[in-house]
Amino acid sequence: MSEGGFALIHRTLLGHPAFRNDAEAMAFAWMILRAAWRPTRVRYKDRPITLARGQLAVSVRDMANAMDRDKAWIERLFKRMKSETMIETVTTTGVTVVTICNYDDFQAEQDSCKTQRETHAETDARQAQDTEQIREKGNKERSWLARPREAVSLQPAGPSDFERKAQQIAEAIHLTRPIAEMDRAQLRQWLKDGLDFDDIVMVGVRTVTAREEGRGRSVSGFRYLDGGVRDRAAEVEREIEHLRSLKFPERGFAL
Repeated sequence: MSEGGFALIHRTLLGHPAFRNDAEAMAFAWMILRAAWRPTRVRYKDRPITLARGQLAVSVRDMANAMDRDKAWIERLFKRMKSETMIETVTTTGVTVVTICNYDDFQAEQDSCKTQRETHAETDARQAQDTEQIREKGNKERSWLARPREAVSLQPAGPSDFERKAQQIAEAIHLTRPIAEMDRAQLRQWLKDGLDFDDIVMVGVRTVTAREEGRGRSVSGFRYLDGGVRDRAAEVEREIEHLRSLKFPERGFAL
């Protein structure tokens, strides 16, 4: 993203065992600076591309030109960073979408620009609060790169519960592309609305998928599932209302 603002680059990037030299470390820093800090849509190689936070679109040739290196150097670097689980890549027709796996571990949420003006007192108060928050978070917030590799792998601890749910839906609808931010936004809305994931969301997902497959069609994204999920939620609500209407005179109470 060609926007202003800041990115966090920890000094321990230089000399980190994942890189053979400082040039490779600086190439990774270049990727961090180029990565989207928020979901966005860009045009690259005359193609519209949707990027999630921590992703960038680049070709091996363009990155080689930017680094003043040959393509083989970039390809070797990508291969090593993927083996270290620092990045993931998806390449189609010459364009590579790179996902920086640990982006959220060392890029603070407040890296987006604040448009409102602040007085000196407000600035001092906010900086003091930010400093205290950093102290409380400890070494994790300072940088995952500062931790010895023997103690902590560069690989994240594992997908969050939210990501596991998103992956479960993707597998149920046989999604062949990476899970997009719009898919995650739909899942967040279902969960925000208090819909039970197993009994409502997944049942609705499977119902819609089976219906579309019976028609010889496939489900292209999570938003297409919303109607089926809402229908399932309404069905569950009707079942609950029916149970509440049942009375048990011999015990003198209703559900």
